[in-house]
Order: sequence, then structure tokens, then C-alpha cells
Amino acid sequence: MALVKENAVEGALDAKLTSLSLSEVAWANREYSPTSGTAWYRPTYLFIDSEAVGMGPIALDRIRAMYQIDIFNPLNEGKGPGNIKARALIAAFGRGSTLTQDGVNVVIEKAYRETSEKEDNWWRTPVFIEVRADI
Repeated sequence: MALVKENAVEGALDAKLTSLSLSEVAWANREYSPTSGTAWYRPTYLFIDSEAVGMGPIALDRIRAMYQIDIFNPLNEGKGPGNIKARALIAAFGRGSTLTQDGVNVVIEKAYRETSEKEDNWWRTPVFIEVRADI
């Protein structure tokens, strides 16, 4: 049961990203070839840890996880396009908002971007969304 609920955490984050109607997304374990000259996104779900929220055998577990969304823009366009897309993602996954899937409430604790850098033939801007869910 816990695994099913943990999968709902990832599912809620994927559903939110899908709702943004981004045209180019490289989903995990699905074949994808970026279109030259077109920005694209790569989401990754990262389980951090879980801990008991209360005492006793029926206490809920609090899952902490991170959802990393890498934004890839063509090289030589400057940092602006990646930063604009990052701000839009951070706003969409607003701190304090709740996503729900299969009865599991996923609370966004923090959303932020890190330093951009070149990766292969792309300019990558990472966005991190830290979440928690009591299951």
C-alpha cells in the first residue's frame, strides 16, 4: 500500500507538469530525441526519505521527495530563455500549494532554480521542487 501511495506522489507531480502543456518533454524510460533549436524539458523524481509522523503502528509516514525539471535551451541564446522558463515553472509549482492524486495530498515546500550550465549541445537550467506527503 505504501508503494502505491508513494507512486501517487510522483504521479501528482507528473500530472502537474503535463497540465502545463509543454510541447517537448523527455519522460523517463520513453524514447525521445530533442528537436534541434527547440527548448525541451526533462523531469526526474528523486525520493529523499520517509519518517514516522506520529507514534505507534498506525502513524503515517511522511515522504520527502524532490522533482527536478531540467530545461534545455539551444546554445548561444543567452541565459534569459532558460531563466524565464524556470520562473514560470517555479510559479506553477508554487510554495504551499497542494497536488492530489489517488487520495494522496502532495504539498509543495519549495521551488527554486540552480545555476545553469552547458550540457552536450544544450544550455541546461535545473529547477528543483521539494515536496512532502503524509501517507
